[in-house]
Amino acid sequence: WRMEYNHLRPHSSLGNLTPEEYAAKLAGGY
Repeated sequence: WRMEYNHLRPHSSLGNLTPEEYAAKLAGGY
């Protein structure tokens, strides 16, 4: 379930991004 939580569920605290998308955005310098 943790994989699903970390990669599929958007988090309002991250601007409605999934943690994976948020990490990618940080890594991309945006």
